[in-house]
Amino acid sequence: MNDFMVTFPSETIRVILEYLSKSEHLKCMLVCKRWHERIPDYVFHLWSHLVIASKNWPKTNDCLLRCIGPHTQNVNIDDAPICSVLRKLKSRECNIAVLELKCYHRFVKDGPELVAAITQFGSTLKELHIINITTPDIFEHGLLDSCPNLTHLTFLFANLGTDAPHSTFCYGRY
Repeated sequence: MNDFMVTFPSETIRVILEYLSKSEHLKCMLVCKRWHERIPDYVFHLWSHLVIASKNWPKTNDCLLRCIGPHTQNVNIDDAPICSVLRKLKSRECNIAVLELKCYHRFVKDGPELVAAITQFGSTLKELHIINITTPDIFEHGLLDSCPNLTHLTFLFANLGTDAPHSTFCYGRY
């Protein structure tokens, strides 16, 4: 049986792969070495928006890492170790323009560490949305100065240990 990646034209392969989910792309990359190497070339445009929603974020998932890169510009991180995820995205040269972080106390304990992880993308970051932040001292660590292209900043502060509603802070630089 012939390998469809060798038999079919590139455009046909791209269309076939567009019908698959991102998780299915990753599974297909495990079929053989050729698919592992070639699938990211066909689907990179589908990986411009990345949602990381697992506290078991794979630190060294080679398939996932091969699919992300400079084309990855919109990232949502939910219930994952934010700082280590952002460092890995930076190592893949992602040009993040929109970043949404859902912070949980077990993953974010240090405002300066969070700011350092975010400001790695300071030259490309335009929108930043942080939800459930428990470290309001984040403003004291140069976040705005390190992100000169930031036009939208939204914080939703968690009031842990109280029945009070969350507090919201929005900032817009036009």
